[in-house]
Amino acid sequence: MKDSHTRYPTDRREFLRQFIRWGGIAFLSPILQACQRFGLFEETSTPTRLQIPTKRVSAETTASGAPDSWPSDTPLASDTASPSPTSPPTATTTTTIGPTATPAPGATSVALVKTTDRAEGVKRGIELLGLNPASGKRVFVKPNFNSRDPAPASTHIDVLRSTILKLQDMGASHITVGDRGGMGTATTVMKQKGGFELADQLGFDFIDFVRLEVEDWVMINPPDNHWTHQDSPLGPGFPFARPILQSDAIVSLCCLKTHQDAGITMSLKNTVGMVADIPGNTPHSYMLDLHESRNMDAMIAEINLAYEPALIVLDGVDAFIRGGPARGDLVHPGVILVGTDRIAIDALGATVLKMHRCNINKISQTFHIRNAIKLGIGVDSPEKIHIVTGDEESTRFSQRLHQYLMDNWD
Repeated sequence: MKDSHTRYPTDRREFLRQFIRWGGIAFLSPILQACQRFGLFEETSTPTRLQIPTKRVSAETTASGAPDSWPSDTPLASDTASPSPTSPPTATTTTTIGPTATPAPGATSVALVKTTDRAEGVKRGIELLGLNPASGKRVFVKPNFNSRDPAPASTHIDVLRSTILKLQDMGASHITVGDRGGMGTATTVMKQKGGFELADQLGFDFIDFVRLEVEDWVMINPPDNHWTHQDSPLGPGFPFARPILQSDAIVSLCCLKTHQDAGITMSLKNTVGMVADIPGNTPHSYMLDLHESRNMDAMIAEINLAYEPALIVLDGVDAFIRGGPARGDLVHPGVILVGTDRIAIDALGATVLKMHRCNINKISQTFHIRNAIKLGIGVDSPEKIHIVTGDEESTRFSQRLHQYLMDNWD
């Protein structure tokens, strides 16, 4: 594990090239077992049980390897000894912002909270949405642990803490947090942010995807996709983390920012961390393929076909309007968005950036949003996005935001 003073390359392409030269990650087998899901998976070999933690993972445990198997059939005694605090939903009057008072068929709701308090904003946003995707379920939480830089470069620890507390409050049976990382490992980011102490305190597991074995990745090959690699021994498509697919509910924690390679990075782009870089004992890098492809926007959209999120939390308290993903020109929108539709979340996020003079033209044509619309991953018009608020400040901002979205959609 790198110590806390190690500097990582700030250019993602150069980081990946160096990673390839270092020899990549050693795994056991060149062939993946896949399962049938939406007709996208390639059949390979006999299923192999995952070698992933059944207990909370400390920094020392993670550094030495992945013990046992996941998910656990029964919770550990330490997971149930101290039940999470519970509280009734906040009593509040909600307002729906949109072209009509009642959402049209096929519409989606997005809760918006205008705040600089991330913890309270996440809690209120989830309550405003009025859904419980966690009761009795094994929940996988995917943060943005791209680098050790502070939010909006990566997920703020307050967002992670508040989300997990709320999921526990809603009755989640088991929670696992995991990511692959980007400029540095997810383990390094987790350690720097105090995530392992939080895991011990709240009782959740952590998986660093770079430590997965080759059989713990599932090859997904959507029709007519752009993930075609002639030199990959795993065949066409992209390797997607099996622990995510084996969970009952997937929660995405994303940031609000631009990306010097991919244009913007919010919920759709957060899915990139669910895909392997080097999933076997070969120098082939899927991330280098992605970042050097002229079809990057389409490839980002395509990986979102692999799953449906149960909940998305976008932290827009701070944002980058230029630069990114690790460093950029900082603004302070002071907003939290919570929803279930990736296009709706990213469209509203892109609109917030545009309102802060980010160089974005038409929202529906913005980078991978346009490709996600073509693939039917979410809503296809601003009329289908309804914003739910619970206070006057949030309502006033939402009215401006939705009108700006309508005026700049296409």
